[in-house]
Amino acid sequence: MVKTLLPEEEFEAFIQSYTQSLKKSIKILKSNQHNFSTTHKQLTNDGRSLTPPNFSRKGKNYDDVFFVDKTDKQSLWSHLLHQQGAFYVQEIAAGLPTQILNVQPGEIVLDLCAAPGGKSIQLADKLWFNGLLIANELNPSRRKALKANLERCGIRNNIITGYDGKQLGNLLYEQCDKVLLDAPCSGEGMQYKSDFKIYQWNEKQVRKLAHIQYELLTAGFKALKIWGELVYSTCTTNTIENEGVVTKILEELGDSIELVNVEIEEKSKGIGIDHVARFRPHIHHTGGFFIAKFKKNKPTSYLTSNNEQHLNREQHQRKILENKQIQQHSKKRIPSEIIFLQTKHTIRAVTKKAVWFLDILYIDQAGLPIFKVLNNNEWKPLEGLEKLSNSKN
Repeated sequence: MVKTLLPEEEFEAFIQSYTQSLKKSIKILKSNQHNFSTTHKQLTNDGRSLTPPNFSRKGKNYDDVFFVDKTDKQSLWSHLLHQQGAFYVQEIAAGLPTQILNVQPGEIVLDLCAAPGGKSIQLADKLWFNGLLIANELNPSRRKALKANLERCGIRNNIITGYDGKQLGNLLYEQCDKVLLDAPCSGEGMQYKSDFKIYQWNEKQVRKLAHIQYELLTAGFKALKIWGELVYSTCTTNTIENEGVVTKILEELGDSIELVNVEIEEKSKGIGIDHVARFRPHIHHTGGFFIAKFKKNKPTSYLTSNNEQHLNREQHQRKILENKQIQQHSKKRIPSEIIFLQTKHTIRAVTKKAVWFLDILYIDQAGLPIFKVLNNNEWKPLEGLEKLSNSKN
């Protein structure tokens, strides 16, 4: 498929690019207990050179993602600061959708297909503490990784759900300021990890994935508020997904939505469609990636809510605690912009914006665990309490 989209000499460069290793890259968090500049300084003092990627928006480079060159043999994943949640290892192109979405503090953002959590961490970091991230992942094993990564990074402004993403359009009808759909795809852009997909390309499977992406996009637009923005991305290269899906959703929803420009100066153009962005391994030295951005202008004629409400099946097991109850068990400073939820075995801290969603969604996990409730009803402090009290407000 890729061979039909590129000139012969460029296709050879494309294939050659997959024989070369990509530079490691990281996202440094700004809103958790670690100081951004301190993290940056410590990594450079450890012999690592941090270089911003050559991607800019309106002439301004992104300031929280970096390529990493190192002189020692310690892996980034085993670095103490990574284990403490000060940064997340993520391929540069994979982090671009969250930059394009332009999330603002205080917003409600839905990440429809969130695992393993790199994009969710970036979104939560940009929301600051008074926003809310709804991180959804259907697959239980992938959702386990999502939970672990969010907790490691001290993220407390989130709730995690396990729905088929297509259900969330009705459940969250016009509740979200921003939506990210980093869609399940054929993964052709990830061949730097393995050349398997080069030899196993299956058009029937690709068309099936494109249909799933279309259905998820439809749900995303249902959940999106009027004037809200949605970013659709994949790590694949074919036009059956990507441009094909974009064209179909624009035809179906008409002037209810519009395709807006992906504002990255160094992008490659879409194939047969304007405003979208492609990132090509042999040109941009990243994985293969596709990004499109939409704005919702008005309700559509058929994307209406069925008003069905799914109450949280664990609602009776949760109760909201008062701050003074938490303070009795802790000498730490407790931020004021959060609430505390008690389940059978855990006390968790989460942003106040989560309260409304506790009644309409089945919540797998909320916020950050700060106490374990023992059998004798004593509270044992967890690592999250230290992250909570040390974080910036």
